[in-house]
Amino acid sequence: MNATLFLQGGLKLKLVKNETMVHSTFDFELVECGGKDFMMIVDLNLGATRVTDDIENVIQYIKDLEQINPACYNIIQQDTNGKWNGYDAVNKNFICFNTETLEDAIKAFNHLGPKNMEKGNLQDTLHSVPVTAGTL
Repeated sequence: MNATLFLQGGLKLKLVKNETMVHSTFDFELVECGGKDFMMIVDLNLGATRVTDDIENVIQYIKDLEQINPACYNIIQQDTNGKWNGYDAVNKNFICFNTETLEDAIKAFNHLGPKNMEKGNLQDTLHSVPVTAGTL
């Protein structure tokens, strides 16, 4: 299924529906903003497992599809309540921004400091760690 979702500010996200290990239905986009690489994930809230609960599988799917190293990206996800939060792919932790807009989430990430990693190094591999809804 192919579809495109437009968010405020003209951000275009592509619909990703998959039949692999991912149990969530989500959109994502890889973009550069202010010299930093961002992975933006939107939970479509279509009755499947929430992205928050399936984040490791979602990120692994995007990694495999795009052939990228997620550790090189500032990961931002919009949950089913419409709130934007960050995710640290290296330490497997959510970063609670709880912002209303994508722009505010990007600003919050920018206050955390720069990512000093090389994009595209596939030697780092994600290891699946259970993430519960109570993590945020």
